[in-house]
Amino acid sequence: MTMQERRKLVSELKQQGKSNTEIARILCITRKQVEYALETKDYRPKTKICEECGEEFIPKRSKRKICYKEECYIKRHRRQVREYQQRQAKSPYGRIRPYTYTSNLLIADDIKKGRSIKWMARMYDRDPDDLKKHIDKIKNDGTLEKILRRIYK
Repeated sequence: MTMQERRKLVSELKQQGKSNTEIARILCITRKQVEYALETKDYRPKTKICEECGEEFIPKRSKRKICYKEECYIKRHRRQVREYQQRQAKSPYGRIRPYTYTSNLLIADDIKKGRSIKWMARMYDRDPDDLKKHIDKIKNDGTLEKILRRIYK
């Protein structure tokens, strides 16, 4: 039974002269629920207009922006994927991006474990050539040894 149906039944039984306790027994609900149904205003679901097809629909949740048709879902998903790909293409970084202290920690740990550059590049979504240059750089300037000493005391 939906809340709207419950409110309607409770108000009908109240108009017949039944007490809250009797209504609760008849509908198998608590007296508190009866009181709540009598206090609240009649809820009318708000309709929204689907962003994809333009038709009206009643959302089950307030944040819903598209209707429940599969075509609308597919259209929206395709559009979101396309927008994501366009944002990625415009991004100043791609697979070549700055290295942070955290990324250096992870790289040092992987080197200690004997993982290949190809594996690390795939794991961290990095360009293999750029990763190799970075590893050579941190080996030459001593950063790698410092990190390994901190990790494996």
